Amino acid sequence: MAKNQGTQSQASFVKQCSSFVNSVAGLDLSLRLIQAVAQVVSEVFIDGLVSKRCSVAAFQLALARRYLRFFSFIDCLDRVTTLSNFDTRSWGSASHTLEVVEASCLGAYFALEDLTMLHDMDVLRVSWYTPILVEANKFWFYAICASLARNLGELLTGSFQEAESAKVHAEGQKAESTTTERTPQRASRVQLLQRLVIDSCDITLPTSFIGWVALGDLQVGLAMIVSSLLAWPALWVAAQQRGRD
Repeated sequence: MAKNQGTQSQASFVKQCSSFVNSVAGLDLSLRLIQAVAQVVSEVFIDGLVSKRCSVAAFQLALARRYLRFFSFIDCLDRVTTLSNFDTRSWGSASHTLEVVEASCLGAYFALEDLTMLHDMDVLRVSWYTPILVEANKFWFYAICASLARNLGELLTGSFQEAESAKVHAEGQKAESTTTERTPQRASRVQLLQRLVIDSCDITLPTSFIGWVALGDLQVGLAMIVSSLLAWPALWVAAQQRGRD
């Protein structure tokens, strides 16, 4: 009997893993974590051959993740359109404005990054590759700054959902798809703190690429690992909810 229960539990976990990696966000996050680990190993490993192979693996994983988000600028455009609706209850607030800025800058980042895809695939080499990526990373930096300001503002003003209301929030998210007038859901204090840490880690990527801060691949890789692990639980739960719907 215990053996059967263990088998069912294991099968349930396998199903959860399948739901996670078969979602675009889950697959991207999984590849991101592997990429970060490979990047760290390439910097700390003494063996030159292993270091080189890990460096190549990190680059190829980064390129693979770009395929997954190639059309992400469309989602950002849709988000900006939705947020620009005057019927939105929070329209005109500082949080709403920052959310519009974040979505707009992310869309610009994805669109500019897409222009360099053929160059990275060695299909069409262009002379404007680096300037375009620099501008793209500037927009990514602006998006992260907007996210930091919005989450910090919500945390300082107390515009968050208390932890004991988490169950209601989870049920409310499921019901959102069946309602025409949606009420914005607020994150809990812990979620806001996690987002602040995630954004603080992620901002090292564009700033180091542009050259605004002096960080090597080791420091950036470690920051990616931290932010990926912190983002994992929320995306895991979201993937399981989509799998049950």
